Amino acid sequence: AISNYDASCFQDLPNVIGDGVKLSTMLTQMGWEVTFKTDLKCSALRDAIVDFLVSEKDNGACIFAFIGHGISVNGNHYLVPKDAR
Repeated sequence: AISNYDASCFQDLPNVIGDGVKLSTMLTQMGWEVTFKTDLKCSALRDAIVDFLVSEKDNGACIFAFIGHGISVNGNHYLVPKDAR
């Protein structure tokens, strides 16, 4: 969950941390293994995604949830890290 952005062109999202906590709590109660990270800069977000993909490649089901800004450019979709410019 990314709640505050370094660049003023991205509006801060003050409720996303609470939303992420609620989602993570619900999934944990349902028996899912949850990793919850907040306010990640680009390299940390990239590392977290790679770690997730590597750790989950042999599992039958997994959920990846990103709570924050995303953008689309020429039909490509991107997650926006905390330090996006």
